[in-house]
Amino acid sequence: TLPEVPLIKTYSFLIYTEVDIGELLMLKLKWKSDSYFSWSNWWNNPGFTIQKIRVKAGETQKKVIFCSREKVSHLQKGKAPVVFVKCHDKSLNKKSG
Repeated sequence: TLPEVPLIKTYSFLIYTEVDIGELLMLKLKWKSDSYFSWSNWWNNPGFTIQKIRVKAGETQKKVIFCSREKVSHLQKGKAPVVFVKCHDKSLNKKSG
C-alpha cells in the first residue's frame, strides 16, 4: 500500500551562498537525481506540478515570487528544466495581524 500523497504540499529548502547573486529575475529548475525525493519505486514517471516558487532573502527577509511561464510547470526526473519568472503577488504586501 502506498502512502497518501496530498494534492497541495509545500516543501522548504535552504540554499546558501557567500556571494551576492544580485536580483533574481528567473529560476530554472531541473530534477537530476533522486536524493530528497526517491519515489522512483512508486511510479514509473514521477513528477511535480508547480505553480509558483517563493524565495526569501536571509539577511533582508525580502520575499520574491516566481511564477511558471505556463499556468503550471511539470517537473519530471530526467526531463527538460522548467522555468519560473519573477511575478507580483499581492498577498506579500499584506501584513497579517
